[in-house]
Amino acid sequence: MTAASRGSSSKTGTAKANGLSDNQIEIDSGDFKATVGDYMQTKDIITVAIACLAFFFSIASFILTFRQRAIEDRRSTRRALTDVVAELTKVNIAFNQLDLEYPRSVDQAIVSLRRTYNSQRRYLANHGEFLAAQIPELTTDIDCILLAAAFERGGDFERAQKFYEMAIEKSPTNVLKMWNLRGFAQFWFGQGNAQRGRRTYEDSLQLQVPDTDSLRQTIADTYLLWSRLEDQHGYVDEAKRARMLGQQAANRIGNSQMRENMLKQLSGAPGVVDKSDSPGSTLTTPTA
Repeated sequence: MTAASRGSSSKTGTAKANGLSDNQIEIDSGDFKATVGDYMQTKDIITVAIACLAFFFSIASFILTFRQRAIEDRRSTRRALTDVVAELTKVNIAFNQLDLEYPRSVDQAIVSLRRTYNSQRRYLANHGEFLAAQIPELTTDIDCILLAAAFERGGDFERAQKFYEMAIEKSPTNVLKMWNLRGFAQFWFGQGNAQRGRRTYEDSLQLQVPDTDSLRQTIADTYLLWSRLEDQHGYVDEAKRARMLGQQAANRIGNSQMRENMLKQLSGAPGVVDKSDSPGSTLTTPTA
């Protein structure tokens, strides 16, 4: 008898001693193999699932990191644009102060200082335009109005017009839109386009704003500035018409001191346009 047959006989004998047949032994052996196979298959599935989860987690982590970095970059650009606007304001104030202290001076030192201020303003305007293009959704109307005025002062009228239009479009309220339109109207008069300047003034005056004394005064003041520009450009009849409309607006002011002050300014004597209303000088913030 061979060893194999002896092993088989021994296994059979053991099974029979335990009351099991040969068929039951084969079935039990097959079930064991099936159980091991199922276990290995489940383990593989779990391994693949964990790998997939790790992959998706790494992708999500990358997207979140990229998004956070983009947000930080936009914030940094916004801070840089704020700094540019602040510097432009300082240059405008310094330039106006120079004009007040040395009006129309041809002294070489004053002329050189004006050129320095103009160069600085041109550099800041170019840099501001670059920054504004990076974050158009974070750029405000006051950013645009100051850039427009800087380009206008530098003789770049195409870009000045672009930023005036952007400032008007971005105006968050009708009151601020009125002020931005006033600056744009002055721009058109400065370009020799009085007809378009008039239309722009009319657009500013047709906006719906709160009916308060402060804004009634602003409306009357808008007619006053309009009339002075008409006078300066030789349109006497148009200047008279603007003053008449301004007087009508001023008569609606409830505060007697404010009313009399505006009526006195609208009395008909030609005046010089108040440069404080120009965005090229200072921030165009209402000072009623």
